[in-house]
Amino acid sequence: MDRPDYDAMVASFERGEIDGFWDAKARSYFTVNRCHTSTVIVNDRTQRSIDTRGGQKSIAELWATNLPGTKDSYYYDFC
Repeated sequence: MDRPDYDAMVASFERGEIDGFWDAKARSYFTVNRCHTSTVIVNDRTQRSIDTRGGQKSIAELWATNLPGTKDSYYYDFC
């Protein structure tokens, strides 16, 4: 699983270069009554859920930070 460099982030936070919360995930959840998937993309990283049966929640998550220039996208599909 991709994770940010927390030591570097903490140092930046302590120096006042970033503020707010910084240990978060981009999450994509989807629940419908047929086979489905969730996908989340943060910058160049992609996480897709497994094929999930109807009535169950599909989950796709990536460690992420809400920094300038961060681009995230969320997609849902049927299998």
